[in-house]
Amino acid sequence: MSGYGPYAYVHSIFKDAGFTYVQGIAIDELVRDESRLDVIKMDIEGHEPVALQGMRRTIARYRPIIVSEFHPKAIREYSRQEPQDYLEALVSMGYSLSVVEPTGKVIDFIDPSEIMTHWRNLNLQFDSRDAMHLDILARPSNPTEHSL
Repeated sequence: MSGYGPYAYVHSIFKDAGFTYVQGIAIDELVRDESRLDVIKMDIEGHEPVALQGMRRTIARYRPIIVSEFHPKAIREYSRQEPQDYLEALVSMGYSLSVVEPTGKVIDFIDPSEIMTHWRNLNLQFDSRDAMHLDILARPSNPTEHSL
C-alpha cells in the first residue's frame, strides 16, 4: 500500500497489473479501545515503514512484540524510504531486533547496520539480485515491558 490517510493503493508485484484502491485504517485507530495487544505481524510487501507510522501510539501503549517481513528492495520501491531507517525507527521505539531464519533459529543483532550487512551477504550468497527478504523479530528492549 502507498499513501497516508483513510485511503491507499496496493501495488501489484507484476509491473503491468496496475493499482487497486482500498480503504485503509491506521492500527492506532483500529485497536484504540482494546485492553491488550501482544503481537503485531506485518507482511505487506515493503510497506512496513508506512504502516509503522500509523501504529506509533499503539506501540507506545501496548509494547507488543512485532514480527515483520523486511524486504529492503521493496521498501525502497514502494515506501520510498531507506530500509535501515525502518530498522532504526524500531530501535528508537525501544525494541531489540533479531532475524528469524527459515530454520526457526533466532539471531540477535545489536545494530540495524548489522542486519543490513546480513541481508546483503545472503543476497550475494544466493545471487538473488536483492530479492531476498528477512523475517524480523522486534521485542521490547526492557524485558519487563512485555511477556508472553
